[in-house]
Amino acid sequence: MLQFGSPTFILLDCYMNVVRVNGFACKDPMAVNTDDFFKAAMLDKPRNTMLSKGLIHFQFNPIYDKPAVAIAALSSQNPGAITIANAVFGSKPPISDDVLAKAFQVEKGTTDWLQAQFWENNHN
Repeated sequence: MLQFGSPTFILLDCYMNVVRVNGFACKDPMAVNTDDFFKAAMLDKPRNTMLSKGLIHFQFNPIYDKPAVAIAALSSQNPGAITIANAVFGSKPPISDDVLAKAFQVEKGTTDWLQAQFWENNHN
């Protein structure tokens, strides 16, 4: 049983008829779409970032002459199933094809083709 103040505090609000995780109301799984899972930010200096559970995280270093370092880890003990190809190539708004071409070391036309394919929703 989870105690109040635990890292993953879950509460069933009987009066509002809603489930809350860490104080935030959970969205009906049938109403979830890709817009609920895309967040973008420009980091002006190195720092730690906290990501919501279930998100795919990527970083791009626009300063080509300086090295970049990233440490990636799962955001929970049970992150669930997320099809990475769908999240990367089928995201809306799309990830820049220049970033994808550099990350996967392929031609820009290849990433354009992959992004044009029909991708299944990750969260059905």
